[in-house]
Amino acid sequence: MLTSLQIKAITYDVNHSGITSSELRDDLFDHICCLVEKELETQPDFKKAYLSVRKQFGSLRAIQIKTDLEIENSKRFNAFIKVCNYVFVSFYM
Repeated sequence: MLTSLQIKAITYDVNHSGITSSELRDDLFDHICCLVEKELETQPDFKKAYLSVRKQFGSLRAIQIKTDLEIENSKRFNAFIKVCNYVFVSFYM
C-alpha cells in the first residue's frame, strides 16, 4: 500500500509530464501506482521502485502524442467508412 506522500509524488510527476488528457492522466496514474506497489514487494525503497516503473513507461508525453494520433486515425477511418457506405448505398439504389 502506498503512503499519501508517495501518492502525492506520483500525482505530481504524472500531472507535470505534459499529458493534456485527464482520462489518460488518470489511467496512467492508476497503472503506475499498481506497478509501484508490486515493485515494492521486491524493492522496498520507494524511489528505486518508482524509477524502475517510470523507466518502463518512458516518456509520458510520448504516450499522449501516440494516443492523440490513434484517436485521429480512428476518426479518419470512421469518416472513410461512412463515405464508402454512402457510395455503396448510392450504387444499389
